[in-house]
Amino acid sequence: MIQLEDDKLVIPEGTEIVRKNMLSPYNKKSEIVFPSSLCVIDDAAFDRFCNVKKIVVPNSVHTISNSAFSLCAELKQVVLPSEVDFFGECMFRMSAKLEEVTLPENLKEIPVSTFNGCKKLKSVNMPKGVEKIQSAAFTMCKSLESIDFPSSLKLIYDNSFSWCSSLKEAVFEEGLLKIGQVAFSGCASLYNVELPDTLFYLGNSAFEGCSSLRNVKLSKNLTKILENTFANCISLKEVDLRNVTYIGENAFSRCSSLEKVVFSENLQKVEEKAFEYSNFKYVYKLKGTNNIVFDIAIPKHTKIEKIIDLEKLKKSIPAFDVGVLATNESFESFSELIQRLDNAQMVLSYSFVEEMLKRGRGEELKKNFNYRFLPKEYPLLMKELREVNSLSTVKTEGVLRLANALGCFSNEKIIDNNGRETSTLLAQKATSTLVSLMRNKDFYQFAELFLKDLSVNIKPNQDFLKFISVKDGDKFVNFELLVDLDSKYSGLFKRVISDFDGVKSMRKGFDKNGKPYTLSWAAALDKFNLATAYKNVTSENEDISSLFVKHGLDQESFDKASRLRREAIEKDIPSHILGHELKEETIITRIEKIKNDTSNQLYNSASLIESLYDEMFSYEMLDKHDAKNAIIGLYTNCCATITSTYYGKEIAAATMRSHEVQNLVVRNVKGEIVAKGAIYVNKKDGYAVINEFELNEVYRKHEFEGTGYYQPQNYAEEQERQKIFETFQRGVRAFAAAYDKQNPDNPLQIVTVGMGYNRL
Repeated sequence: MIQLEDDKLVIPEGTEIVRKNMLSPYNKKSEIVFPSSLCVIDDAAFDRFCNVKKIVVPNSVHTISNSAFSLCAELKQVVLPSEVDFFGECMFRMSAKLEEVTLPENLKEIPVSTFNGCKKLKSVNMPKGVEKIQSAAFTMCKSLESIDFPSSLKLIYDNSFSWCSSLKEAVFEEGLLKIGQVAFSGCASLYNVELPDTLFYLGNSAFEGCSSLRNVKLSKNLTKILENTFANCISLKEVDLRNVTYIGENAFSRCSSLEKVVFSENLQKVEEKAFEYSNFKYVYKLKGTNNIVFDIAIPKHTKIEKIIDLEKLKKSIPAFDVGVLATNESFESFSELIQRLDNAQMVLSYSFVEEMLKRGRGEELKKNFNYRFLPKEYPLLMKELREVNSLSTVKTEGVLRLANALGCFSNEKIIDNNGRETSTLLAQKATSTLVSLMRNKDFYQFAELFLKDLSVNIKPNQDFLKFISVKDGDKFVNFELLVDLDSKYSGLFKRVISDFDGVKSMRKGFDKNGKPYTLSWAAALDKFNLATAYKNVTSENEDISSLFVKHGLDQESFDKASRLRREAIEKDIPSHILGHELKEETIITRIEKIKNDTSNQLYNSASLIESLYDEMFSYEMLDKHDAKNAIIGLYTNCCATITSTYYGKEIAAATMRSHEVQNLVVRNVKGEIVAKGAIYVNKKDGYAVINEFELNEVYRKHEFEGTGYYQPQNYAEEQERQKIFETFQRGVRAFAAAYDKQNPDNPLQIVTVGMGYNRL
């Protein structure tokens, strides 16, 4: 039986195991007396004993399980027996005042989160046989200043010493094989790290944010520095990477004090932003070697073969990722390019250069590009390019891509109307045209929207250049036509500039009677758009192509919609659940009928026309083969489209190929779809469900975000929504009546509207 003496908890002799449910009622006691018979301290046995300050565990104990002394708010000192067979996880987790612990001498492993959050822990006797320090073992031990890592230590797992802000050194002996990710991240006082040559793996972010770190000795067997490993080590001055063949993204990012880095001759790859925000001024190659060095100064007594002045480089290629130069191949390539750009006073954005290199056009950049005209014709562009401070230069990137596609960098000569080569370079004509276009106030917006992804592999077409150069006064009429069409048919500009010969072929042909015709450029571009927007366009899916291209949908979406319709037709899925069309006349149709009546009848029909205008909206059960079913959500601001990543794609698919599902839509006076509800009919049980009734954004202007709740701003707006709802109700009633007439033995008992997203 548990004994209580004042503020003392006495566990009686003879007790061999203590469990949480035995002791939790006594967790306010400040002292614990253990029996010599005790063998096992079970999971969380003394968890949240908030007043106990010292614990001495008897030598009889051989098993201490998970969280045995976690969250003991006042616990300061713990003495554990020298021989323990099992030592659990989270042993002292979040015991914030714990200062001193004597660990068992035969301990082979510091388990997961053993001292996690022990903010006052100053020292730990690390047993000489410890081989592993598990994840988060010492995380947030903010007072821990030093640890003697034993020679037996082989593995340090993830997050093990992160945010130990007082830890000053991490010196390891030979035998350590691996340090996990984020292992020493945020150790703000850590100034010295020495990694033994046995170490072959250092996890990402291992020393990220160690702001006092000045000295790092790397293992000779460490060939990879992973992402963020030394990021934000703002005091780090020098690092030798002569054995490293791979450097990950942001590996040394924001190491603002870094003065010198020496790279391996065998360095294979440096990822993006590995040395972002570094302050190097020179990159050079050591004479007689292939070692590249980043430095803040040119050393006087070192033999150097080639030098790249980074100030000069950044003037020619703003936002250049300096880490690229660390490989010997890139160093050689860019040293030539920079010289050419500097001589021509030419500026290229780094993102453009990078894309050219990826597409195998590096040699053109270095040797074959003509840089004579653009800097002279439009120095303002060069100024704008120099001021770019990000790697993704949206507007200027578009300008450079267009310049490349037009031929502003070409060394070709203009061909005259007779097919003869002239003395005028294509680059001169293309640059003149581009500069004229750029003077338009809307040009940069166009560049940002339409040109940022323009392929760098487009071959300049002199006929296209001639086409966009056509002017009427100050207006480039064909260029503006093409831009307008691109806003209507997403991606058209890119397709036209890539295949202008294809556009030209659309202009001329023969009609059904064999008569020759010539189309206008606008008509030819429309025709080209439909022919090239998607592959596999046939007469059966041409309407899908026409609809989808207006919304800028991709090939995959087009293929999916075409397949769904094909499956429905192959399975003889009828166009309507009812087997026939259900559609309310629009107001326009009805007024036209009245107009055809006698003038006398029309004169006396003022009240009738007035009532018709009260019915501005009409319902329709949308034909299941209509292409709009696949993207109905684009009309009504919901997820019901085949492009959805959620259940909306299943709704869209079902409305096309399922016997039981069909869209009830509401159209406005112009015939545009402004609302929808997908109806599912269960014929067996006689009920129907409308999953949700959704509205076009025009009619949702004053909803509270994320809800269907609505606060009308005026009477007219409120009335409009009311009329849509009434139209929806008419449609549901008309459907139910028609259905019941067809199924008198099993009519619909109920039609339910899903309330979660019911806009009305």
